[in-house]
Amino acid sequence: MKIERRTRDSVEIIQLQGTMDIESFPRLKMVLAEIQAENATRVIVNLAGVSIISSSVVGALMNFEGELKRAAGSLILTELSKNCLYTLELLRLTDHFRIVNTMEEAIKAIHA
Repeated sequence: MKIERRTRDSVEIIQLQGTMDIESFPRLKMVLAEIQAENATRVIVNLAGVSIISSSVVGALMNFEGELKRAAGSLILTELSKNCLYTLELLRLTDHFRIVNTMEEAIKAIHA
């Protein structure tokens, strides 16, 4: 599990890699809490390198998205691996999240 965070064009970008499961859940929650504490409202999560994503991690992203929406912000998921997309499809959440194919699309969409 690897979680990297950076800022681009006033947007917080979280790059996730590896297995995102119950073991990585506390670290992800910490990163999301840091972003929220900084009052960031535009966040992109890149899931290209994620081999497995658990329902607890998906739940954390859903809760975080709700917090962002209450602050008039938005969350975009991008570059989903096949396994991530499959998990979201199984959970019937592909319509819940805003999902785009590339990072460039995500940057444009979050500024729109």
